[in-house]
Amino acid sequence: MKIAIWGLGVTGRAVLDYCIRNNYEDVIVINRGDPSSWGEEISYLCVSEEKAFKELNNIDQIIVSPGVDLKSPRISDFRNKNIPIIGEIEFAFQKMRNGKIIAVTGTNGKTTTVKLIAKALELAGKKVFLGGNIGTPFIDAFKLDDDFDFYVLELSSFQLETIVNFRPDIAAILNITESHMERYQSFEEYKQAKHNIFKNMTKRQLRILPTDIRPYTSFTPTNSYLRGEHSLKNLWVCQKILNSLGIMDIESLFKRLDKEFVGADYRFQFKKVGDIDFINDAKSTNFDATIAALKSLEKKDVVLIMGGQLREENLRRSEVLASFQNIKNLYLIGESATKMSEIYQGDFDCKVFVRLEDVLRDLEINCGCTVLFSPGFPSFDQYRNYLERGEQFNKLVDDLFNISR
Repeated sequence: MKIAIWGLGVTGRAVLDYCIRNNYEDVIVINRGDPSSWGEEISYLCVSEEKAFKELNNIDQIIVSPGVDLKSPRISDFRNKNIPIIGEIEFAFQKMRNGKIIAVTGTNGKTTTVKLIAKALELAGKKVFLGGNIGTPFIDAFKLDDDFDFYVLELSSFQLETIVNFRPDIAAILNITESHMERYQSFEEYKQAKHNIFKNMTKRQLRILPTDIRPYTSFTPTNSYLRGEHSLKNLWVCQKILNSLGIMDIESLFKRLDKEFVGADYRFQFKKVGDIDFINDAKSTNFDATIAALKSLEKKDVVLIMGGQLREENLRRSEVLASFQNIKNLYLIGESATKMSEIYQGDFDCKVFVRLEDVLRDLEINCGCTVLFSPGFPSFDQYRNYLERGEQFNKLVDDLFNISR
């Protein structure tokens, strides 16, 4: 079979690595730009996206990276030739021999929820692979000789666009609100991509919908990563899945989780400096994530830092912010800052800055106040990703506040 790997992001490179390790002979690599600039020796034929359709014949299958838009003319040319196009998730699913798949999608909360599920299963003595959109490609599970009891996968809408036969044993959609509208022609199209997670499941398999989910009520967590209504909903999903697998001692497991669980990087992470609580929620790329963070802090006065790459659907959701009475000051940064300040000037004391560093230098904090960095917009106007954004916030807090306190 002659296959083409389209895109050399994290998943594309993982598929390429799998092909090399398993001695695939007829593989083509397609990526943007000149192949000589891709930064590594590749033992297969390399072709630029611009030349792919003209130069390639007799391809049996294309494995496309999530970042490649399936509506692009270059992809459409191959589709018109009836060449199967799948993603890394489908490719990896074809390699599975044992174990069960637990798949989770949603606009917000995916990473925390899959980490909760994986940790709880490990505490219950199961062998677990955690991957997908969380950062480790599904195909990397098959680097190892040992089989897993469970494959817990976080899946994005982009990854779900390219499934064909992929079928999880358990699947959950946590929530769906407007996001990635630069990729989708309508909110309905985005919702349909999310609902693809159920595409091949049987009626007997557990499917969890947003309307099913409610807060878990049997214990009060002390772990900061498990506080707030959104976290209690994630715990409810976790217990529902565990019960369906016959794991019934949920209270004991959750008490251990409360002591041991480490949340997603830069998702509502606390840092106390003197009498100031700094909360790094740099993973927030849409308004609903920021709103969930604010709801967890309703009893506190909050200095909110927001902003990033302008995204129109976020502006459409922005009026919700005005209902929060606990926002003491609103600091706005990045590409979206000016438009946001125009919306909120009558509701909050707004200050506009270009850089995060300038915000933290300007802050005059009263005792007992909480500083929430929950951008509500993507990071790509100033950073490579939200991780870089979160790292910088932590460094600035350490440099500017630990020294002065």
